[in-house]
Amino acid sequence: MKCPECGAEMEKGRIFAPPANGIPWVPSTSRLPIFLTDESIRKKHGIMLIEKYAQLIPPKLSQLETYICRNCRKGAFDY
Repeated sequence: MKCPECGAEMEKGRIFAPPANGIPWVPSTSRLPIFLTDESIRKKHGIMLIEKYAQLIPPKLSQLETYICRNCRKGAFDY
């Protein structure tokens, strides 16, 4: 995958998170809720990038496939 910023080839990798809550995303205009539940994230107009217990790998971490550009420090992923 080519970087949309500089055109260099992006490096494939993964982001890991504990499986209890998944990986939340909230807009920069919102604060992250204290308790990370599907409902609390939705109330902040956010989404769960991966659902809890999705794609478990040892030692029971959730993962999200990503691409990064080391040149301009940009990342891309599908959720």
